[in-house]
Amino acid sequence: MHLPQDVLLLSVHHIDRLSYRQRRHLNRCTRCQEQRAAIETWLGHGAPDLVPAPPWPRVAPQLPERRRHKVSLWVGVAALVTLALVWPKFVWRGAPLTPTAVGTLLTAHSTTLRPTSAIVHGRITVLANRATGWLLLQYRGVTPLRHGLVYEVWWIQGGQHIRAGVFRSSGTTASVWLHTTTPVSEATAVGITIEPAPGVAHPTGLRTFFGSL
Repeated sequence: MHLPQDVLLLSVHHIDRLSYRQRRHLNRCTRCQEQRAAIETWLGHGAPDLVPAPPWPRVAPQLPERRRHKVSLWVGVAALVTLALVWPKFVWRGAPLTPTAVGTLLTAHSTTLRPTSAIVHGRITVLANRATGWLLLQYRGVTPLRHGLVYEVWWIQGGQHIRAGVFRSSGTTASVWLHTTTPVSEATAVGITIEPAPGVAHPTGLRTFFGSL
């Protein structure tokens, strides 16, 4: 196998542009050298001297290293994708897999809401992103309410209660995303009250859970 004419022509003008294998072949192949010399004569000027290719033992060890870097890169990407898929879906059951959801998870402030009334029980953990108004509420063993009542969640900011949304509990473990378009960047706490379904604009019922941010 010999080098194409266009490669030989390129070697006359720019020997440094040939690949390692092309230069190595040109250094060893008598026929290609003769064809290159004929092209030189036809063009009427001398070609630059052949630049010896680095010996193969010096080049070969670099190739596996490059492959390892590529493998490491893809492993890292796969790990991030797996984290994005597994964490919201299984650690936070019911969480939607969206850029907004993932961003909230990564930048939110976590707090545990404590029961403030003896008539309710359970544990509620909140991931609160005040910059975007998103809340991820995870609740476990929260006392179910009778028909017609809901738990309503509030951002507490400067003495005001800003509605975040409502949820119902069956006494098991679940999670729910809540969002408000009202700015809550200065909110200092999250509270939960019991309200008539489907919720009210301002809290009127018993405060059941509370936590500072």
